[in-house]
Amino acid sequence: MKAGNVQILDQFGRPFSSRPIYKSGSYDDGLQRLPNFLKEPERLSGRLTRKNLISASRLLYKNNGVVKGAVNMKAEYSIGKAFLFKSLCKNPEVAAKYDEYIKAFYKVACVNGKNFHSLLYLISTAIDIDGDCFVMLTESKTGFPQLQFIRANRVCSPKDGLIDSGKYKGLNVLHGVITNRMGREIAYWLDGDEPGGGEIIPASSMLHLVDDDFLSTCRGEPLFSHGLKEFRYIDDINVSELGAMKIASQIALVKKNETGEVDIAQAYNRPANNGEVIVRNTGDKQIVFLKSEDSLDSLKIERPSPNYMSFSERLLKGVLSGVGVPYDIVVNPDSSGVGNRMSLSKFDNTTRDRATLLEDAARLLVQYVLAVGIQREDIPHAEGWWNMMFSRAKRPSVDMGRDSNSQLKEYNAGIKNLTEICEENGTQVEDHLRIRAREAAIAEKLRREAEAEFGVEISPDYIRKF
Repeated sequence: MKAGNVQILDQFGRPFSSRPIYKSGSYDDGLQRLPNFLKEPERLSGRLTRKNLISASRLLYKNNGVVKGAVNMKAEYSIGKAFLFKSLCKNPEVAAKYDEYIKAFYKVACVNGKNFHSLLYLISTAIDIDGDCFVMLTESKTGFPQLQFIRANRVCSPKDGLIDSGKYKGLNVLHGVITNRMGREIAYWLDGDEPGGGEIIPASSMLHLVDDDFLSTCRGEPLFSHGLKEFRYIDDINVSELGAMKIASQIALVKKNETGEVDIAQAYNRPANNGEVIVRNTGDKQIVFLKSEDSLDSLKIERPSPNYMSFSERLLKGVLSGVGVPYDIVVNPDSSGVGNRMSLSKFDNTTRDRATLLEDAARLLVQYVLAVGIQREDIPHAEGWWNMMFSRAKRPSVDMGRDSNSQLKEYNAGIKNLTEICEENGTQVEDHLRIRAREAAIAEKLRREAEAEFGVEISPDYIRKF
């Protein structure tokens, strides 16, 4: 840029230019140069980088209470006692049979004997720890539908990265995911137990579950991938702080004298010749006599320091803000006030989002089970057999009494029905009403027996008070 015949220079002595529309798009010698990341997300990391990322995330989950607490709380509040199946088939009699069939399937859903709720819990934690996971649709020896959980590390690309034979020959395979020309996932490479072994599983036989940040990505990333370095910094500082506290705790007393040296006789618990320190035992107590110029003090331990605590809290808040689990929820749950309710609202949004992902997965898995059951003629076929609904977990709360009163007011006002309340508590409305009816029948039976025994009439209204 020139003003007349004078050339204007910037702070580095270069001709000033106003061509970039966005200043953030130009480089500055005072800042670190940014690399170009304009690629598909999964192509920015190689096979080894992805393995190291998953390994570091698993190590962090196993050894860090904050990470483990955040991941587990997210899964627990997303699933809870919910995900109870309810068929929406148009035929009520067939729908009841579907409900009983899925209820039996829930108890032994996996090939290893785990129930369906345990599978959903593993799916949620695996998505956060590894980035994604897989569920294989299989059957038992008798043909009963079952599911097999597959960890993320089992699905990876062959060592040469190529598929040179079979129906998938020449197709793109990236991190174990085989896609067609349009980028749709059509199969997965499942690594074998032996070196060099492996097999291709079609997408129709295995469900890929991922909570991705990009629409076109084929594999997910661990939830705490953005904060792995921060947690390593915290761990290193913790080791140093613990070492300093251990050294300080081993110093019982500090004796001050004129020389600042240790008297050899005192070091070996023998009385000194000059009588500098005299210890007299009186039962279970000791009396220490010192010279007027000497003193005996205890070491004041100021570990961990306030600076360390504030710095660690700053790192934790920065990392947790990116995972949807606020610091107040997982680290400082005793806090109260408006800030805590705002944190709880954010955590509620996180769990509801995860519950939506799990509900979509549960619907596909249960539809597979119903399809196999219909094919085996365990249950009849009916129109709309694939229509269903699942109950949702109870929302997190900091004041159960207040929420219960609010729920009662919503029920009395007709805003919320009994079915919704029962499903939030992990029960079906039919089971709840059946228990209530049984209680009423027992009360009526006991009322009649008491009238016959004592010869007095007992009002039914008196029984209802109990």
